[in-house]
This record gives sequence, structure tokens and C-alpha cells, in this order.
Amino acid sequence: MRGLARPWIGLTAIVAGASALLAVGTLRVHEWVVMTDELLYAKLARHIGTTGSILPVLHGTRVGFLGIVYPVLLSPFAAGLDTVAAFRAAHVLNAVLFASAAIPAYLLARRLVTPGWGLAVALLTVTVPWAANAAFVMSEPAAYPVFLWAVLASHVALSEPEPRADALAALAIGLAFVTRPQFLFLVAVVPVAAVVTAGPRKALAEHRVLAAVYAAGAVVVVVLAALGQAHTLLGDYGVTATEGSILPAIAFKSAALHLDVLAVGLGVLPFLLGAGWTYSSPLRGPVRHRAFAALTGLALPALALETGSYDVRFGGPDVIRDRYVFYLAPLLLLASAAGLAGERLPLAGIAAATVFFAATAVFADFTPTAGLWVDSPESVLNGVIHDESGGLPAGVFVALCGAVLGVIALALVFVPRPVAAAGAAVAVFSFSGALTGYAFERLLDSTTPQGIPVTGSPRVRDWVDRSIPSSRHAGLIAYPISRRWDQSAIVWWDTEFWNAGIDRAFVVPDRTFTYTPFPSTVLGVDFSSGRFDGTDDAPVFVVAAQNDSRFQLAGSQTGTNQGLVIRAVDRPYRAVWASRGLDPDGWARPRRPATIRVYADPGSGDRPVRVTVLLDSPPEAAAPVGFTLGEARGTIPPGTRTEPAQTICVPGGGHADLRLTTGASATIDGPPLGPTPSPARVVGVAVSGVDVTPQDGAC
Repeated sequence: MRGLARPWIGLTAIVAGASALLAVGTLRVHEWVVMTDELLYAKLARHIGTTGSILPVLHGTRVGFLGIVYPVLLSPFAAGLDTVAAFRAAHVLNAVLFASAAIPAYLLARRLVTPGWGLAVALLTVTVPWAANAAFVMSEPAAYPVFLWAVLASHVALSEPEPRADALAALAIGLAFVTRPQFLFLVAVVPVAAVVTAGPRKALAEHRVLAAVYAAGAVVVVVLAALGQAHTLLGDYGVTATEGSILPAIAFKSAALHLDVLAVGLGVLPFLLGAGWTYSSPLRGPVRHRAFAALTGLALPALALETGSYDVRFGGPDVIRDRYVFYLAPLLLLASAAGLAGERLPLAGIAAATVFFAATAVFADFTPTAGLWVDSPESVLNGVIHDESGGLPAGVFVALCGAVLGVIALALVFVPRPVAAAGAAVAVFSFSGALTGYAFERLLDSTTPQGIPVTGSPRVRDWVDRSIPSSRHAGLIAYPISRRWDQSAIVWWDTEFWNAGIDRAFVVPDRTFTYTPFPSTVLGVDFSSGRFDGTDDAPVFVVAAQNDSRFQLAGSQTGTNQGLVIRAVDRPYRAVWASRGLDPDGWARPRRPATIRVYADPGSGDRPVRVTVLLDSPPEAAAPVGFTLGEARGTIPPGTRTEPAQTICVPGGGHADLRLTTGASATIDGPPLGPTPSPARVVGVAVSGVDVTPQDGAC
């Protein structure tokens, strides 16, 4: 019993130690970094936790997002804690989840190598630089162990076939898919690996349960394909199957570079040893070795091609996101251990892997990045590569280093095996540990898209939640608070992320200014009456921009922050005022009059009101800009604001209009409707808000 317990004591120490060390780093991250991914998981977790339903709902609308496992794991914290505390809890959970990958890695390793080697693989599995992804509210920390559990279940089914093992493998692959849909590639890998391991006839005879599952799945796919709806099986990711060629020629180059970058993140040696053993072993040795070699040998190109196709189509030909392929790292580590623990090194395989790496790495740029690039934690090493390349192109330098390491790997045949194994393990652990620590250091020294330290700054994040009753909900009416799209987007993202009470989003009929890809409800004002149809049950509280030039909902202000205001609004919604004739972001155009309409309060008679309009001129203006507002005329110096006011009579049950005209002031970019600037336009002045104050007396 004591001998059986020792490996588990070691494994427990690895998981506990890795959890603690990772938590030290993740808990120092006090701000979001990746949008809108982190917002997506936070909102889904909140919905699941408060409703008990795992159906993905955002802004009150069912969506096609399939990766629900991670938000389910977060949901108890999202439902039971305030957003700031839930954020910290998520970072502790991430550390534990990522560290837990050591367990399936060990169990998988024990099927091929001794307990000592298994512990080494488990330790190296959780010291990879991609551990830095545990610092973000994203699915990688959950997906990493789930992927390894799926590979473990698949390996058991292939090497020890029985109906129960087939069923568990199918369930594990299904769980992996609803953790990260990219793991769909396992559906293709497992049956081919079964054929490679046992041969076509024997594989079919041994895996009748898996064959039945695949047959049922094929029927569903065929039926949906006949209806032109097969892509719906991927949910929101269905676009990846319908947009352009699924496998463009350049994807093969991208796939090779993804594997090269993965190799560099591991110190190259595990790739050379692991790939060398993998492609030397599918047809020889014990069935467990053959099954693992088949799984790994197919998984490497399959995931690399899937990722390469996605990146070149939705990122660009030079984009390498290694966070999508790092799941292969433990497979290479285990394959390396199997090679070093075997009777002889697979010299031909190592040589072939070296040639592949050296021949393809020369095409990689290894572009240095500032801070930590979430999609490629390995890239923190790129600056070092460029500094040490001695004037050579970075890809050439890395290829030469790979060739040297290949020679060293081949030379291990002349070193006593225990010494070679220990030396390789220590070298990989030292490299990975140092690189992981450096990745966390770079992350913690960086700033967020908001321009504040990742480690946080003194501020009230959940200011909306503090301003509304805990039982209430709030909606957003997003509007640009800056002429730059990104500056506005960051403020709206931040506001929604930290405030759990915000669970709705509204857009005007032209659907402008949605800063998230989540569903929005159209909120259209009847310009003749100031009413908004269908808002009897809309949120009582609304977060809007102070400078919104489109309309203002009737109600009282309850809070303000970062240029935004919270209003407790009347239901059904009605406007105090609304505008017509302005650009979507409030700019008036020369020779195009705009109207500001003020509406009477319900049940009131004729009443005078004082209307103050905030007018801004662009800094680019070469001279003061002239304007006319009702009976008032004036000019505004470049880059300044004026607040002309008019007293008008609003008839009971009706409305009164103010006409705004302006001269030409400057040519500026079009409305900030997206990250890319819109075509330039000639503008006059901008309406940056309207204040309506009832006056005493009669009209």
C-alpha cells in the first residue's frame, strides 16, 4: 500500500503546489484584459448561477454559444458574490483548474511509463508558459484538463476496447466539445486512430458502441446538410464552416508555424523527441504505445490545421495564436518520456522532426510584443530571440537552434539512459518554469486596454450595482463618448463587466453603437409623441451617455461615472426630448437643419421650459463656427463648447421644436461605428446633450 501511495502523494503535491503558485500570480490580476471574451463568460456565469439553466442567454436572448462548461464552473461565484469578489474567486478557480491537468496527464502517462516518469510528465504539464492564461476569465484553464481527460478516455477505449470504455470516450469527447468547440477535431482523430491501432475490421468489431454513436451523428449531419443547416451544429462558430474555403492552401504553412511556435514554448527538445517517438511508434510495440502514438500523431496535424485555417481566415496570414494549440504540449511531453524510457531512441524519427522544424521555422517572424499577448504567451520570448539572433532573421536563428538541439537529441544515444532522461527533464523544467515566470512578470507589469495597471488601481468598479437595488436590473443605451471607437468601447465594456445588474442592451433602429457582439433590443422613439413602444416591462434603470444627442428618457438621475449616467426611468419609456437630422454621433452638417423636439409631461398643460443645448466645435476648425438655435445666433471657437439656451412653450399633450443650423467647420472622420474609421465628412457643430428645465408661470 505504501508503494501505491507514494506516487499519489507526489501528484497531490504537484497539483497543490502548482495551484498555490499560479494563484499567487492570478490573484494579482485585478482588471479584465481580454474583451469581449471575459465579458461573455462573466455574463453567462451570472445567468446560469441565478437561473439554474445552462442554456446560454445573453441580454435576455438565447444565443448559440456552445462552450458552457467554464461558465457553469464559474456560476456559483457569479451568483453568490459581488462582481469584484467573483472576479477574484474566478482567478483562484482558474489556478486550481489549470493545475488539475496534472491528474489526467499522470494517469495517461502511467499507461505508458513508470510512476516516476508519470510524475515528471505531470509536473511539466503544469509548468508550460501557457499557464499565464489562467490569469484571464477565459475557458483555457478548464479546457486544458478536460482535453487531457478526453485523450485519456480515448486512449483507454483504443487500447482496452470494451463497450463501457467506448461510451466513456464518447462522453468525454462530448464534454470537451462543450468546453471548447475547437476540440471537435477529436471526433475525426479517434476513429482514424482506432483503425491505425487495430486495423479496419478489428477496429469496427471492437468498437461497436463508438461506431453506433458515429453512425447516429452522421445521420444528424447528413439531414442538416441536406437542409443547408449543418453549420448550426457549431452554434455561433458556424461561420467558420461557411465563410470561405475551410482549408485554404496557406493554412498548411500556418499549421506548420503553429507547431514550431508550440515547440519553442516547450524549449524545442520535447517536440523533437516527442514527434520523433510518435511517428516511429504507431505500428510497433505494445498496444498502449501504438494507440497513444496514433492519437498524438493524428492530433498534432489535425489541431494545427484547424487552428491554421481559423487564424488565416479570421486573423490574417501572419497571425499565430498558439493558445489554440498548446493543448498538445502534454502529448509531446509524454511522447518524449516514452522515447527516453524505451529500449532505444527513435533516431530516424528525431532526425525527421529536426528537419521539419528547421525547414519550417525559418518562415516564422517571432515578432516581439509588448507585455503579454494573450493569444501567444510564448511570444514573451520573441524579444530575447531577436536580441540573441546576432543579426540573423529570427526564424533562421530559431531554425539553427533547433538543428543544434536536434544534434544534441541524437547524441543522447551515447549517454547513459538515466543520465539522459534526468538531464532532459531538468532542462525542460528549467526552461518552462523560467519562461512561465517571465510570462507572468510581463503580464503583471503591463497595462490593460484602459491604460491602467493589470494589478489594478483605486476605483469603484461596480458603481452601477451600488446605485440600484439588488433586486433590480439595468439596461444599457450605448453611445460614443469619444470620437475614437476603442475609447468608447472600453468604457462600455468596463461598465457592463463589473456590474452584474446590467443584463439588457438597447440600440436605436439603425443598430448603431453596439460595442459587444451580444444581442440587443431595438429602442425606437416615436418622434411625434416621444413614446417607445414595447417598454412596459423594460428595466427600470438605464445607463446612458451624458452626451447622447439622440434622446433622453424621462426619469431621475441616480448616479454618474466616466461620462455615463444612471437614470430611474418612467415606464413605458418616454422621451423628455429627441433630435432629428443629426449624424449618429451628434454632429450637425452644414446646410442640413436639425430639430430638437421637447415633449410635454403627461397630464400637464401649456408650460414654458428652458432648453439648454451643449454645442461643441471640432479642434480641427480653422475659425469660429457659426450656428443658429431657434432665435439665438452665435459662434464657437475651435475646440470649445458653448451652451446656448432658449425658453419655449410646450403645449399640453404636445411638443415644441428648436431648429439648429450650422456652418461648415472642418473635415473629420465619419461616425465611429467600428474599429475602422468611417469615410470623412464635413461637419459643423456637435450636440453633446440637452437640458430641459421647466419654468414657472404660463406660456
